[in-house]
Amino acid sequence: MKEKVIWGLAMVLIMACSKEEQVLTNGEVITDSGVVKNAEIEEEDLYQYYGIKKDQNVEQVTNQIETIKGLKEINGKKIEVKETVLESKDEEKGIVIVKFLGKVNDKNFSKIVTFQDLVKKTESSRNY
Repeated sequence: MKEKVIWGLAMVLIMACSKEEQVLTNGEVITDSGVVKNAEIEEEDLYQYYGIKKDQNVEQVTNQIETIKGLKEINGKKIEVKETVLESKDEEKGIVIVKFLGKVNDKNFSKIVTFQDLVKKTESSRNY
């Protein structure tokens, strides 16, 4: 009986000393080093990746999306945008819709994001 108790305590001790990972309710896994694994890409991550602000107009946002690519760390996630496809844009409504393809923490992702509430182009600011 003593042997079983000792073995049980030894197993508990070994398990307590091993590296642990915390699984969050949304399925993300955080390791002891704080790295988020298997994280999903969120719209806010892409706003930060490109540095997009609500005080920018459609043309500015479109230019940023077309020129910025590569690996960046945002919110503890390693994000690499490999390709962007401009689905549509409306300067009068201040909307840009873009499809993103890339990797987040070495996992492929594809996401369509609507950037809205951007500075609208008014009738008086149009070139004739």
